[in-house]
Amino acid sequence: MAGFIQRRKLDLLLAIFSNLQYGSLTVTLPDGSTRVFDGARPGPSADVQFHSMDAVARLISDGKMGFCEAVMDGEIDSSSMSCLIELAVMHDEYLTKQMAANVWRRISLRLTFPRILGVAFNPVSVYVLRDSAGVDRVYIYEVRNTFGDMHSYAGVADGTDTVLEATKIFHVSPFFPVAGEYRLRISADAHSDRVQVLMRYTVDGVANLTATLRGTRESLTNLSVVRSLLATRQWPLRPLVSIHVEAARLWLKKVPFYSRPEPPQPWSRARDGSRQSTTVGVK
Repeated sequence: MAGFIQRRKLDLLLAIFSNLQYGSLTVTLPDGSTRVFDGARPGPSADVQFHSMDAVARLISDGKMGFCEAVMDGEIDSSSMSCLIELAVMHDEYLTKQMAANVWRRISLRLTFPRILGVAFNPVSVYVLRDSAGVDRVYIYEVRNTFGDMHSYAGVADGTDTVLEATKIFHVSPFFPVAGEYRLRISADAHSDRVQVLMRYTVDGVANLTATLRGTRESLTNLSVVRSLLATRQWPLRPLVSIHVEAARLWLKKVPFYSRPEPPQPWSRARDGSRQSTTVGVK
């Protein structure tokens, strides 16, 4: 997952540099590669070296303060710091707007199962990242199985209710193969308390499983937590126990069993599937 986040931050930084208006800037990235950006108007020629992806993250997340701290820590360097600062000052208004609006300042929503008495098992956690205008920009579906493995399907959103499509590469249930496609959708408008999540799993175009969740957001207080636990009859590791009970029933019915393969990389990219039909709710 970290690789996806870092890559998106680097893409955003390079996109900001690509709109250089004055002078020129030579950027050396942590992998040693170099990019040159030229503005249309005269200005100083500067260079900057990013010695780590953390330096990129600090600049994107904290703007001027992040840059200064990264320079002090030796994560960002320049052969002519005065020229780099002069170039930054000439673009101050543009950079201020870009840094203020960037999506990485805010994880607006995390939908997950809470710890109960210090114990938790989260089959699926969903992260929604929004920009300063409240528009959904990134969705991350973090999936865990009962073997302790984890994989995240991450994709770029084009506004609220974007449907993501992802190729299944992670072993979840031993009664389904590592094959097929997911269609993933979360509806959690910033101006509404209603939350809906839909996950449909298909193999060769045939729906094998559809899971939905609907609820209403409310303030997290001691009273609301106790009330919710009592109302839903939750107790530590109930999801994990329920999964094993259902697995035992399927095994007794002699449903085909698939052994756990070697886990894949921590994350994979999901595609925007909003252009296709999204009428996949439970009837």
